[in-house]
Amino acid sequence: MPERTPYLAIDSLLRPLRRVLSCVTHSILRDPRHEDWTPSDLLDVVLNSGDPTRLRGPGRIHLRVRLRLRVEQADPPRGLWDARIAAYEYRLSDLDDREIVGYHWHPDGASHVQAPHLHLGPAAEIGLTTLTTAHLPTGQVALGGVLRLAIDSLAVPSLRRDWDRVLDAASAEP
Repeated sequence: MPERTPYLAIDSLLRPLRRVLSCVTHSILRDPRHEDWTPSDLLDVVLNSGDPTRLRGPGRIHLRVRLRLRVEQADPPRGLWDARIAAYEYRLSDLDDREIVGYHWHPDGASHVQAPHLHLGPAAEIGLTTLTTAHLPTGQVALGGVLRLAIDSLAVPSLRRDWDRVLDAASAEP
């Protein structure tokens, strides 16, 4: 949704993502805006300063979230600004931070695979080692979908009673 300033546009984008994250963690999604940041720069946003965030539950699952935001003037004559996700990495890992699954999208990255994709990590214990290096196509994946996977399939308890509604409301956003 276009906002009056680049900072308001970023806050408008991050607000629902922070709400989704509140379903499983008290850790904070932070953006490192600083005085020399300009809207022409991509902005990296990370959960828990980029460190793995331990989620509650018997599986001792860890979560990493890294987003890259693009901020552009949405309506130049009126001066409105819009922020959108330009790349993401959502990762669920085990107690030793071995990747279980990783959802990636980095269209401007150095990798030859720029479409959204899934990595099955060594902690997924799938038995077929070639799949641990494969880029399995996915289409855009919302953070809420990854957190629903953690709750529904990896025994991560929710911190909110309304988690199902919160994740449903955010399911369309990557």
